[in-house]
Amino acid sequence: MEAAEAVKYPEIVLENLSEDLEATLQLGYAWIRRGSLETARDVFDGLTCLHLESGEAQQVGRGLNRIGEVLMELVDGPGALIAYRAGLEIRKALTQRDPNNTDWQRELSLTHDKIGILLEAQGDRRGALAAYSDGLEIRNNLSQRDPNNTEWQRDLSWTLDRIGDVLTAQGDFSGALSAYRAGLEIAASLVQRDPEHAEWQRDLSISHNTIGNALLGQEDSSGALAAYRTGLEIRKTLAQRDPDNTEWQRDLSISHDKIGHALQAQGDSSEALAAYRKSLEIAEILAQRDPDNMEWQHDLSASYDQVGDVLLAQGDCPGALSAYRAGLEIAQSLVRWDPENTEWQRDLSISHNKIGDALLSQEDSSGALAAYRTGLEIRNALTQQDPENAKWQRDLSISHDKIGNALVGQGDSRKARAAYLAGLDILESLARREPQNSQWLMDQAEVLAKLGSLDCLMARNVRRDYLGLAEEPRSTAAQLVPARVLR
Repeated sequence: MEAAEAVKYPEIVLENLSEDLEATLQLGYAWIRRGSLETARDVFDGLTCLHLESGEAQQVGRGLNRIGEVLMELVDGPGALIAYRAGLEIRKALTQRDPNNTDWQRELSLTHDKIGILLEAQGDRRGALAAYSDGLEIRNNLSQRDPNNTEWQRDLSWTLDRIGDVLTAQGDFSGALSAYRAGLEIAASLVQRDPEHAEWQRDLSISHNTIGNALLGQEDSSGALAAYRTGLEIRKTLAQRDPDNTEWQRDLSISHDKIGHALQAQGDSSEALAAYRKSLEIAEILAQRDPDNMEWQHDLSASYDQVGDVLLAQGDCPGALSAYRAGLEIAQSLVRWDPENTEWQRDLSISHNKIGDALLSQEDSSGALAAYRTGLEIRNALTQQDPENAKWQRDLSISHDKIGNALVGQGDSRKARAAYLAGLDILESLARREPQNSQWLMDQAEVLAKLGSLDCLMARNVRRDYLGLAEEPRSTAAQLVPARVLR
């Protein structure tokens, strides 16, 4: 029975699962694409039971991973998760059957990686951390078993970096720094074994960058800058070795970006702008070399945004607006090229928000409000698509916050208050889900500060109207709260 025909008769199919492995895998995939996740899970569970005792169990696990990867390409996170978890169960059973089979142990760790990456993309940091930690345990055991196996050592360094990334996103910079430094130690030892190994040199530059990220999170901009510059020197050497290697050129652009971030944190906007423009120059060359490379186009859009951020901070609103609009144009073209790419949709919403920020700085609150509402519309669509995605929920709260800022600029305190409360409601929901997330607690404090200032302003206005006093100058969002909390 073909998959397209089989999905019409689920009960018959589940009772008579085919011994044809590939056909049954395709059937489960077909159910996922039709949105019947529970039925797909039943198909995969039945497949596991059918083949676990046969010599095809490893093939089943690989097939399920392959389906997960295809679904990830199709931006079907829930479906991919079902496939990966089904494959995980098979690999667990295999490793329990033969704990000394190191190939099976490594494949089990790779499946944990895939689940962690997926959950991290969905904003489920707690689940991602658990998946990466499970993989870490396996990789620690493998690397202890054979310390000279460089592939296993590299796997271990990679997992430590991913754990550091999740801890950074959770605001646990101390924990992240510990993980990153453990990963750096491994990366450095690999380079010492073979200094000419370019990929290991690149891994080492990434480790220095991740340490810089954690230090910057701890507000140690000097330490971060030193780490980023160490990574930059490695990347300069690689790029000089092979100027036509576009991956290394892109890495060089990223290092300039990170140095810009650290310099901006130190308040050195002129040097930060110079670093961002070096990054932009490389991004423009790459994008011109291959206009159909969407990743490079995305990088170029991000570079324009970063230049715009510094110009806005320097008070050059027209320059910032010009940079943001150049970035917006690219972001729009990316979404037209692939409307189903949710990350590009998110980037487009960020571009609209940045334009709104520049317009609000020019006291064009109407233009800013229109830009923010366009961004809000995109974010509403994303959160409806996946309500459990915490990152998108936080984005939505930021959009409500920015709309509140624009409404304050228009003097509409009541609507501004409603917008701030809508954002606060989302943040409170996120905090209940993950009470230890310091970022969400900080977000709540910022919104509460705005609400408190706005309530005081509204009370003054009521008193003014009651007493018949002259109207006060209109407050702006920047006057309601310190600039540092204007998100």
